[in-house]
Amino acid sequence: MSSVSEKFASFIKDTFFVEPVHILQQINEDKWTYKKRSITYDQIENHFNGDYYIGYVCQHTPVSFLVFDLDRHKGESLTDVINRVDLINDILGRPNIIGASPGNGFHNYYFLNKSYTLAQIKNTIQELVNLKQSKIELFPAGRGLRLFGGKNCPLISNTTFKTVASTPSEIEEYFSQAWERSEKLRFDEFVNKTIPKIIQGPYKFKIEIKNLLDNGVPEEGTRHRSLLKINWVAQTHWGFTPEKAEEFMIDWISTKSNNKSKDWSNNPQGVLKEIKNMAERYDSTKVTKVKRFALEKLSFEIIIAIRDIADNISDSTELEASKLEEFMQCLFSYCIENHSNCVVEIPSSVFKACKYGSRARYIKYKSELINHGVITLVKNYSTASNKCATYKIRSDLLK
Repeated sequence: MSSVSEKFASFIKDTFFVEPVHILQQINEDKWTYKKRSITYDQIENHFNGDYYIGYVCQHTPVSFLVFDLDRHKGESLTDVINRVDLINDILGRPNIIGASPGNGFHNYYFLNKSYTLAQIKNTIQELVNLKQSKIELFPAGRGLRLFGGKNCPLISNTTFKTVASTPSEIEEYFSQAWERSEKLRFDEFVNKTIPKIIQGPYKFKIEIKNLLDNGVPEEGTRHRSLLKINWVAQTHWGFTPEKAEEFMIDWISTKSNNKSKDWSNNPQGVLKEIKNMAERYDSTKVTKVKRFALEKLSFEIIIAIRDIADNISDSTELEASKLEEFMQCLFSYCIENHSNCVVEIPSSVFKACKYGSRARYIKYKSELINHGVITLVKNYSTASNKCATYKIRSDLLK
């Protein structure tokens, strides 16, 4: 029996099975198996030959397609399903490909002008189409979808809804020509219409957030702090739900990490868990507000002492003296206003609010300041709202 070519199978793998640990295989009509392995040519061939079905799951990797699953529900006619197709067509235009499903429904494929994340696709479509009310499912959506083609799943015309390709070779030719020749949906035009643009606050803050949204992670060690700011803007200024804020942050880090986040590169699942917790636990009423650092209170003698400390630490470590110096200027201006007999309680939010005070960096700075006798840990504890510790500060940095 003729099947698809290895070239087409390779295209299928690279386009739809972009996350190789998520493979679905149907072993009978009622049961699907979940396989943690890369898709093989034999599996793709067996699917198109009708031996069994395979499906794909897309969760975190950007894709260049979207699919609407329009099932024919009990008591519905084919006209009812076509009416739902027309609802989408009125917004996005006709799909590039329609694949029939065994249940007499449709899988409508739109080819996109470039790759988009699940969050971008889902958030945008939800603004355009009432999926639940219209009985329409959207993919990718973090769950599996049967691959087009296969037993009793021909490709059909997007105008007459009649079969145009049914055998493996016919499906390969029809789909390949559609992918290469048909106009791809400029999905970014819809995305740009739905992403919030309103950012309230001082001009410098607006510019900082705009740069984060447009350009991504600015430098190594700033990923966590950047996500905190985006989460705050999303839930406080844009009114996002925790779920929508989580999706927005996943989309941002997926497309704009700029290879400047070791955690995202080495342990993406850990970052995704962190984002989920960040979104779910956010409470605008408990956000710790750190007052403006009174840098004008730093005397000339303190500024020189800070510079000497930064140079000494830099000589014995890989830390950059200029960044450490600016970090300490913020930190000790806070200490000047809040100490009692050189002892001061410093919440972790203060360290983070200092210039160059990302979590990864301030921990290193604090450790070196302790090692060099600049600050001494007196007591480590946590308040109800913020991790906090008490330190004794070298007296010449407070005068």
